[in-house]
Amino acid sequence: MAEPLTRQIIREVVRETLSQVLQQKTVYLEDLKHPELKLIRPIPVFLEYDGETVIANYYDTESYGYGDSEYEALDDLRLELAQTYLELAEDAEGLGSLPQQWWNNLQIIFLKRSD
Repeated sequence: MAEPLTRQIIREVVRETLSQVLQQKTVYLEDLKHPELKLIRPIPVFLEYDGETVIANYYDTESYGYGDSEYEALDDLRLELAQTYLELAEDAEGLGSLPQQWWNNLQIIFLKRSD
């Protein structure tokens, strides 16, 4: 009797896992669309779908954006990344350990545009 219950539980877990996997994908952000900053190279962005909301994550700086569509989520993430860069640049000498890691990463992928 216990074996059929175990199979049912396993099926439910597999269904749930597959459902979550089907609601996630990775894309590459190639343009920051920012007047002061530009991306040097494409960066991987992990897209997740939570009901009608799309969440765009860049895990290297723990940054995310969200919106009703992939486009809106990516746009929100672009703003978040630019804001993070500019804020960290203001206090680059006094950063703690984690913000310093983010700053190091952003310096590798962003280039400040010259006027």
